[in-house]
Amino acid sequence: MSKNKAYANLLPRLSAQVIDACLLNLLNIAGLYWMANASSIPELVARLVMSIALIFIPTWILTVAYYVKLLSDRGKTIGKELLGLEVVDKKGKFLNWKWAFFREFPAKAVSWFFFGLGFWWVIKDKQRRAWHDLLTGSYVKHQHQHQLSTGLVVALVLLGLNLFGYFLIFKIVTGNQALIGDFQQLLSRF
Repeated sequence: MSKNKAYANLLPRLSAQVIDACLLNLLNIAGLYWMANASSIPELVARLVMSIALIFIPTWILTVAYYVKLLSDRGKTIGKELLGLEVVDKKGKFLNWKWAFFREFPAKAVSWFFFGLGFWWVIKDKQRRAWHDLLTGSYVKHQHQHQLSTGLVVALVLLGLNLFGYFLIFKIVTGNQALIGDFQQLLSRF
């Protein structure tokens, strides 16, 4: 655990968040890709129900467990590890699971208010704390050598993979003439 380490500024924190979000989102992209290959509306509905039950809900549960478990046990997620960051309380200890949950979900929702102003608050705050840090008494500090370049490369690669996945899904959906025909026939009834 850190003591007297420099507080992390916006760019490494943002990069770590992009890494974590993109890693977890790959499962959702897989579900959407599978759904996009449906050849009829009934098949699409069946795949949607199965994706919700087998991919989207488990991914949401995994996301909660990912952030809470890693922050409370290690003080960092995979993204924060790559950037050399850790989340600690005022005593330099890792957050317990309740505070980790509160920080990552309700408190970060508050940081999203007003176009994400709570995240940008790290620029103004002397200890570089976002609103969710202020609400939970947490600090994001550099654990070891600042590894911004590695983290940025990983974040960009994962972001590229996510965008490529969405591009493939879009291409499949717009080229799926059978499904488009079904939707056109359905809409013509109205």
